[in-house]
Amino acid sequence: VALPQVNGNIGDLQMCLTGSDLENTFIDAFSKCDVDDNTHWEFELIHEHANDCDFDELKKSFEAQLKGGLCLVKNFGWTFDNGSINEQAVATHLSQVNPAATEGLNVETVTFCVQDHHEELGELLGESCNYTDNQRAEIQAVNDKIADYKCLLEGFAESCVQAGAEAGETGTGTL
Repeated sequence: VALPQVNGNIGDLQMCLTGSDLENTFIDAFSKCDVDDNTHWEFELIHEHANDCDFDELKKSFEAQLKGGLCLVKNFGWTFDNGSINEQAVATHLSQVNPAATEGLNVETVTFCVQDHHEELGELLGESCNYTDNQRAEIQAVNDKIADYKCLLEGFAESCVQAGAEAGETGTGTL
């Protein structure tokens, strides 16, 4: 989920986590959860089911993506029992990393990402399949949960890698 945002800079991500509770938690979560970090595959499969107007398969694809992501954030300790994001737990963990690593992660960045997910879903569902309002609402509810965790993880990964790149440019090599 977050790894594609790292784009080969896994060392920068590891530097961001060093010394925080997330250092081991992050690695453990990825080993415990069935998460395919290849977002292109998810994109292709979801679009295939949408193009086929196969609501049941489309919903299954969204739910599979949600299951993996929720497993990650649950193992990070970032969710309530109902699966919603526990912002206080996230803030506590992120406060343990160097502030430069979270500088690019803010409400506006995450909100913009969530809005993109909504727009993409609207385009994906389009008008050609004649999904019912209830079917659209079911997919939207799953998509909202996916966007919550995915935008948070992607924003953190991007911010962390950017901070690592800037540390490298300044010659400090550390965060």
